[in-house]
Order: sequence, then C-alpha cells, then structure tokens
Amino acid sequence: MVDPRGSEPLGFDRAHCAAVVTRALQLPGGPELVTGSLSGVPGVVVTRRRSGLFGGPSLSVQLAHWRYEPAIPGRLSIAHVVEGTVLAENVTPPVEAGAHVAMALHLLLNERGPRVLPDILGLLEGLTVAAG
Repeated sequence: MVDPRGSEPLGFDRAHCAAVVTRALQLPGGPELVTGSLSGVPGVVVTRRRSGLFGGPSLSVQLAHWRYEPAIPGRLSIAHVVEGTVLAENVTPPVEAGAHVAMALHLLLNERGPRVLPDILGLLEGLTVAAG
C-alpha cells in the first residue's frame, strides 16, 4: 500500500523513523536496544555471536541486504551482505545509522507489504518510550 503522493507507504514516516532510531542509539546501550528491537520484526534474520574471549553474546540482525551489529558505544556496524558475502562494512554514528535503519525498514515494508507495518510501528513506539 503506497501513498499516491510519493513513495512512502501509508502510515510510515521515514524521517520520524530515522529520528526515533537516532535518539535510541544515543542512549547508554542504545545499539543493543535497537538491534534487539529490530529482531522482533518479521523478515529480520537474527544471529547471536560471542564477542571476544570473555565478552557476552552480541546480536546481529539482517534486513534484506543490510546487517546491523552493535559497535563501540552509540554506534552501529552496518554491512552490505549479498549471498553471505560482506561487500562493505562501516561503523556509523547515530544520525547516519538512524537514517540507514529507516531506509532498510522502508525497503522491508515495500517488500513484505502492509502486514509488517504494525510490527514496525510497534518497534518505533517501543524505542520512543525507551528514549523518553
């Protein structure tokens, strides 16, 4: 379901989504919060990994061709993955990561249709509450 005035699906505001994700990433533990929240959206592939010798498990989520992992505090590692091969990987600050996650959710919504919109809106509501 696409808005006839543009490419935004009805009920989804990409700028609002980017702002909410950016605010959540700026919280202590924000990257873990965002990746953990994304793991509940249908169509997202979740991988749990161990980080380092004594590190706890790290959560990696993949939306379409984009993989997101918590990086240094406040940042996400974003990788472009095609058929299991990482083509590019960057550690991004909250503003860029928020916009990127919004783009990936927009693509997921266009791919899967309006049935995932309630899950995406729920994700945004949860992150909004967490960010205060």
